[in-house]
Amino acid sequence: MKLKRKLFPLFLLLLATPLISIAQNTYSHLYPGYFGNGRTGKLEGIYVGLKGGVNFSDFTRELLVNPDRIDSYNSILSPTAGILIAADLHERLFLRSEFSYIGKGVSYESKDDISTITNNRKLTYIEIPLILNYYLNNYGYRLRPYVGGGVNIGFLMSAIDYKKEVYNSTGELVGEESENDVTKFHKNLEFGISGNLGLNYQISYRSYLNFDIRGTLGLSNINNPSPNDINNPYTVNVGVVGSLGFLYEL
Repeated sequence: MKLKRKLFPLFLLLLATPLISIAQNTYSHLYPGYFGNGRTGKLEGIYVGLKGGVNFSDFTRELLVNPDRIDSYNSILSPTAGILIAADLHERLFLRSEFSYIGKGVSYESKDDISTITNNRKLTYIEIPLILNYYLNNYGYRLRPYVGGGVNIGFLMSAIDYKKEVYNSTGELVGEESENDVTKFHKNLEFGISGNLGLNYQISYRSYLNFDIRGTLGLSNINNPSPNDINNPYTVNVGVVGSLGFLYEL
C-alpha cells in the first residue's frame, strides 16, 4: 500500500506531461514566453526583411593621379537598399547578412590660376556583409541594442566620373559637364571589414524594426591600372552606412 502511495504522484506527473505539451502547442501564440517558448540560449529564429538608407563614403587620397593639386577632398552621400537576413545563434548572439545595392565614391577639386575642376567619382556595388552581433540585453525586451563586427565583400557594377570645370573669376562653365565611364579602371571585386551598432525594436510577435549604423574599411585595392601604368596607388573604400529595416521571423 505504501509503495502504491509513493508511485501515485509519479503516475500523475507522467499523465500530466503530454497534457502540458499539448497546451504549449495550442496556446503558446496567445502567451509568448509563458509556456517556455521564449529563447533560452539555443538556435531558434531566422529572419528576413528589407532595408534602405544612405552611405557616407570616401576613398583614400592615393586614388588621385596628381594629389599635389588637390585643394578640396570631400565625402559623398549615396543610397543603399537591399535584403536583410539574420539568424539567432544564442540568446545574445546572432548573424546578420545583406544582399544590398550600395553607392560609394568621393568628390574632389583641383585648382589652378584660371579654373577649378570638380570631379565626383561614383561607384556602385552589390555588397554582401557577414557580421556577428551581440545583444546587450536578454530576450524578452522589446528594444534590444547590439554591437558587432565582421567582413564584407563587394561586386562592382559600375563606376562613373562626373566632371565640371568653371572659371575662378566668373564661376561660368568651361565647356560642358562631362560624364565618363571609368569602370575598367577599378577592380570587379573588393573586400574589407565592418563594425556596427544598432537596435531591434519588436512591433509585433514576429515583426521587428531595425536601426543599424555600420562602418566599413576596405582592405583590397580597388584600382585596376593598365600594365604600362607606373603610378599604381593603393586605394580602398571607406564609409559609414546608416539604414532602417524591417525584419520578419520565419
